[in-house]
Amino acid sequence: MGFRDIHAFNLAMLPKQACRLVTGSHSLFYRVYKARYFPGCSFMDAKLGHNPSFVWRSLLAARDVIRATFMQATQNDILRLQLSNTRARDRLYWKENKAQQFTVKTAYQVALRLNREVGVEHSTVGEEKRFWNRIWRMNVPPKVRNFVWRACTGILPTRANLYRRRVPIDPLLNLRTNR
Repeated sequence: MGFRDIHAFNLAMLPKQACRLVTGSHSLFYRVYKARYFPGCSFMDAKLGHNPSFVWRSLLAARDVIRATFMQATQNDILRLQLSNTRARDRLYWKENKAQQFTVKTAYQVALRLNREVGVEHSTVGEEKRFWNRIWRMNVPPKVRNFVWRACTGILPTRANLYRRRVPIDPLLNLRTNR
């Protein structure tokens, strides 16, 4: 499908459902989750709780994307929406595009950005990026690029790596037979 980071794509799809827990207080979905997971507070203040489902854990993970990218209606918006009889407090705006409407594409970009912020970078990250870009642009068959990548990252199935991963193999087997 063209997505490079499945975790980020999942985080991009979840805010749409999580927004229903912020704004849709009359739906069955909202009432069931409110009764089960956050009876005494709002979704944005809810805790993980005891014995949560996988869906609830996922919705809480999406809450970070909501906090990073949605904004509540401003005071002027509240006054304008009250005049038109629209529930102003439940109005959320998506900060990531001009239309202020949620799209999975921009949510994916936000999730990628949030994942990058979580990872710790070091001072040589720029040099490494240039190195890996050169590796992936080499004019060689893909299997050679893959082998070079494996060799550089230390994940080739060498005797030492297999022994370290507790694969039953004697790391000194070749040394004993070649004498």
